[in-house]
Amino acid sequence: MAEKPPDEEERCPFLRSVSDEQLGAFPLGVWCALPSKRLRVPLRDELQHFCRGGHHYACSLYRRAKDSPARARAAII
Repeated sequence: MAEKPPDEEERCPFLRSVSDEQLGAFPLGVWCALPSKRLRVPLRDELQHFCRGGHHYACSLYRRAKDSPARARAAII
């Protein structure tokens, strides 16, 4: 049985899926698209708890990124 995709409210807004050809570099199939343009691949436990488990607000990277000036500039553009 396939896992039900998380509701948009439960999923971290910085989480991005990778394309098929990138799966070798990103074995979990996702990465964090931070406003600072830094690339981060979450650990399996982080992915389940923070990124897809509805607890992304408790992630230290999420808290820093949501308040970053880069995100504010991106929202204006």
